[in-house]
Amino acid sequence: MFSLLFAFLCLFISVFLFLRFDVDSSNFEAKLICILIVALMEVVLIIVRRDKTEYLRRRFVTTFNLFLLAFLCVHFQKFVDLLVFGNAIQRYELYANHQVVLRAASVCLLGLSALVLGYIVSAEYGKPLKEHNCIIYGKRTFSVLNILYIISLALFLAYNARTYLQGNYSQELLELSKGTMSTYSVILLNCCMYSITILRGYSLAINGKRPSLKNYLSSLGVIYYLCGGIYMLFCFALGDRGPMIFFFLTLLFGYILATKHRFNIMSVILVLFLGAFLINAIGIRRSNDQRYSIEEYNQQIMDINSVSPLTSELSSSNRTVIYAVESTPSIYPYRYGLFMLNSLLSIVPFSGSIFRAMGFSFNSLSHYAHSSQFFTWYEQGDNPYSGVGSSTIADVYVDFGPWGVIVILFFLGMLIRRLDLMLFNRDVRCYSLFMLVLGCVFFSQSIYIPRSMLVPILRTTVWSFVYLWLIILITKHRA
Repeated sequence: MFSLLFAFLCLFISVFLFLRFDVDSSNFEAKLICILIVALMEVVLIIVRRDKTEYLRRRFVTTFNLFLLAFLCVHFQKFVDLLVFGNAIQRYELYANHQVVLRAASVCLLGLSALVLGYIVSAEYGKPLKEHNCIIYGKRTFSVLNILYIISLALFLAYNARTYLQGNYSQELLELSKGTMSTYSVILLNCCMYSITILRGYSLAINGKRPSLKNYLSSLGVIYYLCGGIYMLFCFALGDRGPMIFFFLTLLFGYILATKHRFNIMSVILVLFLGAFLINAIGIRRSNDQRYSIEEYNQQIMDINSVSPLTSELSSSNRTVIYAVESTPSIYPYRYGLFMLNSLLSIVPFSGSIFRAMGFSFNSLSHYAHSSQFFTWYEQGDNPYSGVGSSTIADVYVDFGPWGVIVILFFLGMLIRRLDLMLFNRDVRCYSLFMLVLGCVFFSQSIYIPRSMLVPILRTTVWSFVYLWLIILITKHRA
């Protein structure tokens, strides 16, 4: 009860600070410190609270923890850097307008407060998970999935190989150069990866035996690693770090689903450190043709003026919050869900293109397809050279404003709690096929979601669910 009341208090303080600081930018540093102190209080609350659910206690690797870590890096690290290093931070010119910075920081605090409150409300008053029938699949299901994995890889290579090898980085540019099939081929490839991982993890879970890490990895088969490895090589050539993180976390999801393994804090810190180093090293390699040794990469990363140089690349997405607050609603109106609606329509293949062609946009088809394209245009104009991306807060803010941020982040916190309850529950009757797919997609992209749009994860989930459901249905009746 104390944690719930404290979370409510933090949200109340967040709303007060937003309303108070939005009209006055005097005493900038003191006000920014106030915002960061409230954010720190909420993080401490999450760390020290004792979970009512026994099997979630002392779990360091959960969907919520991974999401929260990335969320803090994206939405708050730059503000800490600004206080510590001042105008020595990268792209300081974006943070020169103190009133915009205060509004952006307070909107981020609204989102964090709502997220934490939603998670705690679900923990305290959420309903128990419903029981479901066991997922029954045929003997040939895995063989069919492997064959389709190979076919999807061939489609990916046909539509994306040349673009990836040329280093044409930015999904926006990929879509413009290759058409929507380039995007759908990547989604189909991910559907195959998710389906095999989920079904294998589930099959091991219902057996009741906890496989070793070696046995789990070997159970996925050679084709799984061959297709995934080729895809990772092309992503590495492109300099795209996202799919590499997705692949590793998807593997980790399947292992946790099968074993409910508890990772100790030291192993988690080590993996996070190595992962952050590799992400930044690939980023440096992408932006600079010169090759460096490991020591030189490390020196380049450490030379960044940041409280956490290893996550500075992740925190760079904070500029989308600045763009959102700076442009909306003072220059452009709130979209009232238009961006998210356009993304939702993309669940049906090619419907997004039809929607835009019918004229449902403000000024330009390419500028207003979704928040990521808007921020790219806002920063780089009509001839973009790379994608700016988006972030959770910025994506919601340009559609629904600060109050929409509170509502949507609250329900997001509740959803993540339900996904963690399912993942770590030993009762396989709590697993529904849709929730397994949603849990896998969300877990694999938990570090990426805070620096992207929210709705596309639903598209990936629906596609993966329909894909796996159809394969199970067909192979079950033909077994």
